[in-house]
Amino acid sequence: MSRLYIFVRISVRKNKSNMIKYYLDKRSTGEAPIILSLQYRGQRLKVTTGKKIEQDKWDSKTCRANPRKYKAGPTEFNNWLNVVSNETQALLNKNEPITKHDIFKIIKKANGVESEETFFGFAESYIQSQIKKGELKASTAKACKVSLNHLRGFNARVMFEDITLDFRDRFLIYLRSKNLSTNSIGGHIKKLKWFMNAALDRDLHSNLAFKKTSFSTPKEESDQVYLTREELKLFSKEKLSEKYRRVADAFVLNCSLGMRFADLHQIQKSNFIKKGVNYQLHMIQAKGGQKMVIPIPKEALPLLRRYKFTCPVVRDGKLISVQKYNEYLKEAAEKCELTSVRQVKIGDKIESFQLFHLIKSHTARRSFATNLYLEGVPTQQIMAVTGHKKEETFLLYIRADQLTKAQGLEKHYREKEQKPVMKINRAA
Repeated sequence: MSRLYIFVRISVRKNKSNMIKYYLDKRSTGEAPIILSLQYRGQRLKVTTGKKIEQDKWDSKTCRANPRKYKAGPTEFNNWLNVVSNETQALLNKNEPITKHDIFKIIKKANGVESEETFFGFAESYIQSQIKKGELKASTAKACKVSLNHLRGFNARVMFEDITLDFRDRFLIYLRSKNLSTNSIGGHIKKLKWFMNAALDRDLHSNLAFKKTSFSTPKEESDQVYLTREELKLFSKEKLSEKYRRVADAFVLNCSLGMRFADLHQIQKSNFIKKGVNYQLHMIQAKGGQKMVIPIPKEALPLLRRYKFTCPVVRDGKLISVQKYNEYLKEAAEKCELTSVRQVKIGDKIESFQLFHLIKSHTARRSFATNLYLEGVPTQQIMAVTGHKKEETFLLYIRADQLTKAQGLEKHYREKEQKPVMKINRAA
């Protein structure tokens, strides 16, 4: 019995509908750009990878750098190409529409650039967008970037879903290890919540842990010093060299103006307006961009006239650095014998310092507000110069509660001293 064998030849064709390939743009002279070519659903996408290579070091068969000819780290170079092609293939496997923008995001990620969908990627792009819109000042943007740097130091790979109560607690421990003040730490937590809220509004995550009451912003009452009118007079009793004299004069002058250090450069002749015998300084605050009109008290006029209505620490249009200013100010204060001992709260500890150690640029602004408050000037009038919007915040700023209690007690002592002493008739 004969058997009939039928041989069937099956031809298997490779599906070439989805193909990822690299090729060189040979129109360029010298190093040629590497192009990623993607055939997808009948269309062809071409994307420049940003990588370049000399044409004789490229292997057109493997579409990679030739290891024998490309000596500058061929493995790393080819691995980068592999990562991009693998990520692109993973995107293809989802069977969803693909655009050039999707490929660019993969390339950015391979280059270590965060996409806008990650926490740091969004935060960086959000800062830039707010600056362009004019809703974020340069100084605030700089502070935001400082907060991001601290966050990167704590966890460089943090994602939106990682921001939990436990994350907050561990981040606080990290920030305290950097010897930051409680209010500085609170500022970094506040910015973290600001980024999370902005990303939530844009549907980039659904993590609401940062909105919980327990995800609080640490803060404490400031314990910074202020100088009394009598203490300020000590700066004029000592002969100082020019660098110390200019810093001391700028400090005393600002104790009458209440400006932030960053705004001192606005003390210039063109910004003063004379109203009868009185002067006003018109300026725009660097923080918040608020227009300000500062009445000039009579005690400030001698210093202003000495420097021809310019700031003593602005030379050739440039304000001295705050670091140098604080350094010279402490040295000038020591020479002028501001050496009384003050106790201040640092963290959970109470420590004692000689006064000159505690004086810095911001002391002038605090002295301005506190002295006027003690002299009975209405808080709203002082706030018009300091820029505080809430009276509650202002009163906390100058420690008004403690000052008022101290004033009341002093008044009681004075009245007690003025009362006649009643004599007791023991004979009766």
